[in-house]
Amino acid sequence: PLVSLLSSRNESTVEQAIGALRNITLVDENKLKLVAEGGLLPVLTLLRFDRESIQEHATGTVWNLSTHPENELKIVEDGALPPLIKLLRSRNVLIARQACGAL
Repeated sequence: PLVSLLSSRNESTVEQAIGALRNITLVDENKLKLVAEGGLLPVLTLLRFDRESIQEHATGTVWNLSTHPENELKIVEDGALPPLIKLLRSRNVLIARQACGAL
């Protein structure tokens, strides 16, 4: 249910949902569960979102997910590299740092 909120038309709902996912993916078990249950693609979609606060949470979430070795290949296969590389040039230092960490 939380992942489904990432596609809400309400940007505040999206921001709160991705923020919650960012926090819960600090736990290894949740990193694996989110990816295994199909939550990675919706998160990766938010890397291209126009709102910086959502990009911040999305890059943080991908970085969290990338720290588990079992997620690394799936992140690459699902197309995370192009948007993460682009975000390295973000004017927002936190976004750029988190994109770098995820890579």
